[in-house]
Amino acid sequence: MRRAGTNMKIRPVRAILKSSPTKKLGHETHASPEHGDSLVLDDIPGIFGIPESQATAEVKSALIKFALEIDHLQTENEQLRARNRELEIMADEDPLVPVLNRRAFVRELNRTIAYTARYHTSACLAFFDVDDFKQINDRFGHTSGDMVLRHISGILSANVRKSDIVGRLGGDEFGVVLMQTTTANAQAKTLQLLKLVATTPVPDLNPPLTLHLSAGVCAIRENDDVQTIMARADRLMYDHKSQKTGRSANSGT
Repeated sequence: MRRAGTNMKIRPVRAILKSSPTKKLGHETHASPEHGDSLVLDDIPGIFGIPESQATAEVKSALIKFALEIDHLQTENEQLRARNRELEIMADEDPLVPVLNRRAFVRELNRTIAYTARYHTSACLAFFDVDDFKQINDRFGHTSGDMVLRHISGILSANVRKSDIVGRLGGDEFGVVLMQTTTANAQAKTLQLLKLVATTPVPDLNPPLTLHLSAGVCAIRENDDVQTIMARADRLMYDHKSQKTGRSANSGT
């Protein structure tokens, strides 16, 4: 006799019902209070590989309870997996803007460093900082300042590839990991992002405000670690900010 054990894949009750035609007369049924499904007892033994000669009423009843319990556990597992996915997203997402928080960004940057070293490919890190952000908060208020940060994060996210990584590092600073790209191409992309921010008005901000960012771009080197590459990008970004002239991005290798 084939036994229902851990090696046997049991389908949910709803799937069993779809594959087991219900006969109108002459068969006892069992209703699932959770799903409103009716199980035909005479169909259950065959599904579990039990010969009809051994399918007593007690066996059928036990199999029904077994199938319902499995269905219940599968439903709970589906709900737990969905909840875990939600929690993972919540743990990784910045609380203010819809990009990665610093912890998640650093983790992904670490993975990128390892990936580029292993596969001898190229990637770059760009840092962005909002010019005169304190004055924006003082003039328009912190609610408008938050609106500015969401506006900038939206522009950054919408204008890089899905393979690139955008995160908020804290305050008014953002980071972007540009995958599979040279320093020259990363600098060109950074310039494009700076221009987009400067030419795209912040919705619902009155009077209108022209935003400017400072930026630093550097290639990820083979022997870099997270602290080294972030410090290099940060220094280049503040070099750009201190120049006070032009809006071009500094780059380093």
